[in-house]
Amino acid sequence: METLGFKSKAFLKPRGLFLSEPCSHARRDGRLRLASVFNSFAVRSSQFALLIWLLSVTGACVSARNIQQPVAGAIEVTLPDSARYVIDAAENAISDEGVGIELSDRKRGFVESDVIDIGAVKARTDRSSYLPSERNVRFRFWTFPTFGGTRLSAEVVYQFMGSEGGRAMERMVPTDHAGREVLTRMVARIDAHLRERRDKQKPEGQAVLPPAA
Repeated sequence: METLGFKSKAFLKPRGLFLSEPCSHARRDGRLRLASVFNSFAVRSSQFALLIWLLSVTGACVSARNIQQPVAGAIEVTLPDSARYVIDAAENAISDEGVGIELSDRKRGFVESDVIDIGAVKARTDRSSYLPSERNVRFRFWTFPTFGGTRLSAEVVYQFMGSEGGRAMERMVPTDHAGREVLTRMVARIDAHLRERRDKQKPEGQAVLPPAA
C-alpha cells in the first residue's frame, strides 16, 4: 500500500506540474469567454425587450387614418365659390410654387401635388436639420360643398413613420415646419385667384367680397 501510495503521489506530482495548471488557465479563460457571451446576450436581450415594448406602446398609440378625409390639423377656410372654382384655384396655387400636380379628382373634390423635397420651394424657415422623412412632403386640398359656398381643407403631409404605410400613415407636418409656411401662402393664393375670378364676373358697381377668413 505504501508503494502504491508512493506511486500515486509520484504520478500526481508531474500531472499537477505539467497538466493541472494549464488546464486551470484554460478553464478560467473558458469561463471568462462564456461569461462574456452571456453578458452580451443579456444586453441584447434587454435591448430587444425594450424594442418590443416600444413597438407595443407606439402600436397602441399609432393607427391608420381615414384616407377619404383630410388629416387632423388641416387648415380650413370657407369660400363663397363653387367647388369646381376652388379646385381650379388650388391647381393654380400649386403651380404658382413650381410644384407639379399628381392627382386632381373633381368628382371626389380634391387635388394633390407631387411629393417634393421641402428645400425645393421658397421658405424663410430653416430646413437644414430636417430628417429625410421630414423633407419629403405633399400638399393636398379638399373641397366640401357648404351653404353658400365651399369649405376648403388644406394640408401638407409627410410620412411620419418613414416610407412605410402609404397614405394611411400620412400626418400633418408640425406647426414649425417650413411646409406650413408654404401651405399658408398657397391658401392665400387660392383666395386671390378666386377674388380675381369674381372681379371679372361681377356686374359693374357691385361690391367685391372681402378675403376669406
